[in-house]
Amino acid sequence: MTHPDPDDLLRLALDLLPEGQGAGLRAHLRRCPSCRAAYRAYLEA
Repeated sequence: MTHPDPDDLLRLALDLLPEGQGAGLRAHLRRCPSCRAAYRAYLEA
């Protein structure tokens, strides 16, 4: 499994991704517990 760049997860958490890029990241987050944990950490920071 290829993981997204951590900067992209941060941009997703901050709602700074260009339109259309978030869907693929959200799909990955549904399948990947480690990326989901990193994303949650960005949301809580």
